[in-house]
Amino acid sequence: MNDLDALRAAWEAPAPPSPEARANARAALLSRATASAVAPTPTPILALPSDPAAPRVERASAVVGGEGGTSGGARRSRRRWGWSLAAVGAAAAIGAGFAVAPSGTGGDGHRNGGVRLMSANALLDRAADAAERRPFTAPRPDQWVMVEERLTTSAEPAGVVTGGPYMTRVRRTWHKADGSLMAYWVAPKGKVQVQSAAGMDPRVDYAAMSRLPTDPDALIARVRRDAPGQSWDRVLQLLNTILRTSTPPPKVQAAIFRAMRSIPGGTLVNGVRDAAGRPAIAIGWTTEGWLREEVLLDPKSYAYLGERAVAGQRHEMESAKGTVVVPKGAVQRVELRTRAGVVDAPGLLPR
Repeated sequence: MNDLDALRAAWEAPAPPSPEARANARAALLSRATASAVAPTPTPILALPSDPAAPRVERASAVVGGEGGTSGGARRSRRRWGWSLAAVGAAAAIGAGFAVAPSGTGGDGHRNGGVRLMSANALLDRAADAAERRPFTAPRPDQWVMVEERLTTSAEPAGVVTGGPYMTRVRRTWHKADGSLMAYWVAPKGKVQVQSAAGMDPRVDYAAMSRLPTDPDALIARVRRDAPGQSWDRVLQLLNTILRTSTPPPKVQAAIFRAMRSIPGGTLVNGVRDAAGRPAIAIGWTTEGWLREEVLLDPKSYAYLGERAVAGQRHEMESAKGTVVVPKGAVQRVELRTRAGVVDAPGLLPR
């Protein structure tokens, strides 16, 4: 008997690799193959100005359990808010569709040279699982859900971004949990305005959020029912709007992340930063043929940080000033959710 025969006799034949192991190995192979073709470009930090003066705070209740100010994301009707769709220019990280998972995370990554590779869908699953585990206390009907957002845009009134100058606006909104009223405040001329929430589209108050389906397929069906004939691009925008501007119950938030798996073409890039300088992982989808809409997640907690739109390729378009050339990598818009919580009245900020 030779050495190989002795080894075969001493141990049982190993079990075949599981379907999950095969899938992860295939993902790692694809990641290596595409990484050489598309080299990610590091994204510089986009500095924000110092915090503007806040409305006078007399008292406030505890912060909502959940995102704790590190959640957010999606494009909504800018005409409704009067904000520009243009945004700050910077280099974009357009990568191969896989990213490095933090050490100590679950087993759905593939060990490769000391790092763990993860797909966009695996990251969305982790974000959903993390959302379901976060502590959460639902607001009372008489309380208000406060959300602060920062939008970094071009200083020009409208249009795509080819370069500066740039500006950042801060907007705070309060939605009464029963859905009857809303209030808003926009820096720097901060004055809280209260108005009826009737006719808001989409509805982002807690009463409306708590009625959304917790099954991802049913959630997409609901979005398509409320916006018939809309493309996948619009579905993504509406799901992001919910995450950025409201505080959904944990199971609804998890359903949103899982529903994003159904949107075709999602790819993932590690090592980017949002406009506040926070490290982030970006999941992006190409829209309009050239624009990359990205969801930004915290690389450790998988909490929702916000969104940005990046030129995935050089793009030319006509405007009143003639032909406009958008360079590849120009960030068109950065929207962040920087604070969220439950308070007892509009104008108050969470602790």
